[in-house]
Amino acid sequence: MSYRRLLTFFVLLVVAMSQAVLADVRLPSVIDSHMVLQREKPLKIWGWADKGEEVTVKLDDAKATAKANDKGQWLVTLPPMKAGGPHEMTISGKNTLTLTDILVGEVWIGSGQSNMEWSVSRSNNPEEEIAAAKHPNIRLFLVPKTLSGIPKQDVTAEWKACSPKSVTPFSAVLYYFGRKLHKELDVPVGLIASSWGGSRIEPWTTPVGFAGVEALSELSDKVRDTQVEYLGGIKQDTEGVDPEWLKKAKEAAAKNELIPPAPGAKLPRHPQGGYHSPTAMFNAMIHPLVPFTARGAIWYQGESNLRDGMLYAQKKRALVEGWRTVWNDDELSFYWAQLAPFTYGGDPLSLPRIWEAQTAATSIPKTGMAVITDIGNLKDIHPRNKQDVGRRLALWALAKDYGQDIVYQGPSYKSMKVEGSKIRVSFDHVGEGLESRDGKPLDWFEIAGEGEYVPADAVIDGKTVVVSSDKVKNPTAVRFAWHQLAEPNLRNKAGLMAGAFRTTATAPTISGLPMFVGDCTVEMKCAEPEGVIRYTTDGSAPTEKSTAYSEPLKLTETTTVKARFYRKTGVESVVTDATFEKVSPRKHNGKTLVPGVRYDYYEGKWKTLPDFATLEPKKSGIADSFSLAAREKNDNFALRFRGYVDIKEAGEYTFQTTSDDGSKLFIDGKEIVNNDGTHAMRAKSGTVNLKPGMVKIEVGYFEDIYHDGLKVSYKVPGGSLEAIPVWCEK
Repeated sequence: MSYRRLLTFFVLLVVAMSQAVLADVRLPSVIDSHMVLQREKPLKIWGWADKGEEVTVKLDDAKATAKANDKGQWLVTLPPMKAGGPHEMTISGKNTLTLTDILVGEVWIGSGQSNMEWSVSRSNNPEEEIAAAKHPNIRLFLVPKTLSGIPKQDVTAEWKACSPKSVTPFSAVLYYFGRKLHKELDVPVGLIASSWGGSRIEPWTTPVGFAGVEALSELSDKVRDTQVEYLGGIKQDTEGVDPEWLKKAKEAAAKNELIPPAPGAKLPRHPQGGYHSPTAMFNAMIHPLVPFTARGAIWYQGESNLRDGMLYAQKKRALVEGWRTVWNDDELSFYWAQLAPFTYGGDPLSLPRIWEAQTAATSIPKTGMAVITDIGNLKDIHPRNKQDVGRRLALWALAKDYGQDIVYQGPSYKSMKVEGSKIRVSFDHVGEGLESRDGKPLDWFEIAGEGEYVPADAVIDGKTVVVSSDKVKNPTAVRFAWHQLAEPNLRNKAGLMAGAFRTTATAPTISGLPMFVGDCTVEMKCAEPEGVIRYTTDGSAPTEKSTAYSEPLKLTETTTVKARFYRKTGVESVVTDATFEKVSPRKHNGKTLVPGVRYDYYEGKWKTLPDFATLEPKKSGIADSFSLAAREKNDNFALRFRGYVDIKEAGEYTFQTTSDDGSKLFIDGKEIVNNDGTHAMRAKSGTVNLKPGMVKIEVGYFEDIYHDGLKVSYKVPGGSLEAIPVWCEK
């Protein structure tokens, strides 16, 4: 054979082989040998083939056929099956795939941040637990960590039988959860671990999830607009980009729907493809699992959203309802672990507010929460006892999904009743009764009247707790475990802990210019979703008959606004008030000053405050106060504030910045506070002697990654710390 003929032969052979590969039926990684299929639910099986290719899936006596669409995608639904196995599945098109050792049982997904990712090898009793992990009917699927600005169609992972080797790097919480189910139900269990240490909740959430929660409308709009803008910048001749895909992707993004994956396309870098970017982890680590049939999911996350307060409940709703939407399964169960106590530093009440939000989110149907305040470690954000976390989450599933008649949660606040100088607190989920886990008097109860909360005595009386203090004669409210270090001892006799609570609702916020020229717009918000804000402007305290807030107020005179939030259940918050003062413009060195502070906003990566004189701001404007509201992202940004403070009397003034990360404060060009560097929320202060008149104030702030926060205050001679009334050039 001549060289030319030989070359022609090999070229034709390569082309033929390439066409055969393109024609081959393919499956996602999650559908493979050794997998567990969900029992007693319709089974979705999908993959890819040539356009128009007929694909037949056979599992025992069940058989279904579908044709690949114009994108080469196909999907069939097999009827529900009973638990058991092993089974064999064949997928036939122009080629045939055979999957073996398939079991049918219960399938659960585990997701969240580091405490869900935390491996068996780093948890309590690792050597003993790993050696004992010989459970051939428990199957593990560990999703690798990856990010994407658009949904991916597959992941690089494989099903493995549970063994000492496969369990070692696997999620401890998910494994111990699944092991408990396996023992109690005596059926195969499939566990899919997809988590990432340090992650916020937003990267795990879908666009449709954000869009479905009114309180997250601003975030939803940003996610949608960023995606639409990104897709609009992709040229149709970009390598691997199908013009029809691009058209459909734009249409889906505009409607807050999932855009289809674009395998093989060499797309430009996505602005929402980063570690903290909304949807980025869902796109890369959850979407490839959809629509694999599962019973539910467990979740352990929230440390990175510590300062969200009750807003976290809204984000949890977006997460849960978003997953249920894309899975097309309203029955998908969702249980989570409440965060453990830990010495976070900063505001010690930030953690209880997240606890409250996690509790509030259990109002979402088919959800639940395991309280773990007794098995944490105040010096370690990663408590090693993952066995009990998994077991307590499994109790929820055993009770709610599998119908076991068991006590599955600890005492939860139900109601309160004032009895003279005492308050009687009633609980749900008492079980066989209440007890102190250490035999000591109940701790971490506080009581309040018209003033601040004070530590209280608490005594178990049947299925209630009676709370009192000699310092409070006319009590109105109780709170329990309301501190980041709280490791309380109240539990039921099943050994399950009572969760933190307060008997008041979350107070609303009132925002607007503290000083204004002309008129002032005042807005009120409450982080709780279900209820109403009622307010007054005549100085009286709001009642249930006061005006309900529905739209921003327009003030033209000095006014004190008082507001209170009422839950639908009738529980009310404390009164919040704010005074808005009408003032005249000021003149200073020939310049007209108005209330507010000028800001410049920058984006970049820094470990210390940048030299703003060398940077070009991304945007500038006037803010009501030293607020981070002008930021356009959660990480890698900086703000420079400039204004004037009206000093009314001579003396020593204290200025303070409380920030995460770095900040500095200058008065008339002199550095007074240096709170620079990357660090958790902390306060730094400095003093300066000032004379009456206008002084220049400048505050610089930058945020690296994770949490952000800035509070600027001052103390006049003989006073206490308060917000700074600030002026700026008109």
